[in-house]
Amino acid sequence: MNKIFLSLIFCLACTSFSFAQKFRMTASYAMAQPIGEFQDLYSSYSGRGGHFTLEYFIYPEKWSVGLSSGINDFRLGKSIQNPAGGVIPVGLSTKVYPLLVQSHYYLPWDSKIKPFAGLGLGTYLFNSEVFLGNDAEEIDKGSYFGMVPEIGAYINLTETIELLAALRYNHVFVENSPMQYLQLNIGLAYRFIRYDY
Repeated sequence: MNKIFLSLIFCLACTSFSFAQKFRMTASYAMAQPIGEFQDLYSSYSGRGGHFTLEYFIYPEKWSVGLSSGINDFRLGKSIQNPAGGVIPVGLSTKVYPLLVQSHYYLPWDSKIKPFAGLGLGTYLFNSEVFLGNDAEEIDKGSYFGMVPEIGAYINLTETIELLAALRYNHVFVENSPMQYLQLNIGLAYRFIRYDY
């Protein structure tokens, strides 16, 4: 799955340089907090995540459509005593890779802050592993449809560089119970052309 994720980022970057007139690329650090039944398994937040987005602005430059992908790694672990001495880490890890088509609407705002609301739809790939010491074994993997409403804002730092702050609600339609988590993204964006949107 890491190869799929890296290949997608490479393809998105190549596409953006080929059609660079109305594009924005964003890379962000992603923190996530499980909620609902997913919180029963992973109670603490995950600080292990990243996100990449490529947007294309459509007329009248208040709307964008794009592709986004990322990773969040949820972990549950503890250490147990080794009878031979020392401790052995044991636990569970679930890595989630969203592959989404998204759209953002930018609210009219006469300042350097550009608030937006958006929605993404697509596939969430995941794999779960149990680990004991340095050994890990995959126990489950799959892909499920999901959606992500989002609110946030871009803040102009220069003509082409922006700061992103966004909050996402990820809802994945897993067979037995939905996987839900809130995600805070903080990142930097490069805009290929300046817009007065």
